[in-house]
Amino acid sequence: MHHVIGGSQNVAIAPNVAHALWDHYGRDERNEVILFHNHPQSLLSRLLAQPLPSRADRLVLEARALQPPQILRQLLGKGRVMFFLEQEGLVKEFTLPSVLALLARMESDDR
Repeated sequence: MHHVIGGSQNVAIAPNVAHALWDHYGRDERNEVILFHNHPQSLLSRLLAQPLPSRADRLVLEARALQPPQILRQLLGKGRVMFFLEQEGLVKEFTLPSVLALLARMESDDR
């Protein structure tokens, strides 16, 4: 387990922590990584009563979830990379659409 402390408006995963996470993930196809991130209060999340990932959060998820090894693992039901967001005491996993959902959508767009 690694704990990274950021500033009041942002937090970056330190290079040594990122290396340890992805090294662990790459050692075995069953290994998983859980990223848990907290956000400061916001009016929009308060109105919607749920944590909302920032654009930067989504970019980190996309950078990891759309890699060939991760896509293959998802298809095979193997080790995952999971992202959780906490805001104002609420916790929610945030995800991208599944690979199968993306393929189905691409197929329907071609018609």
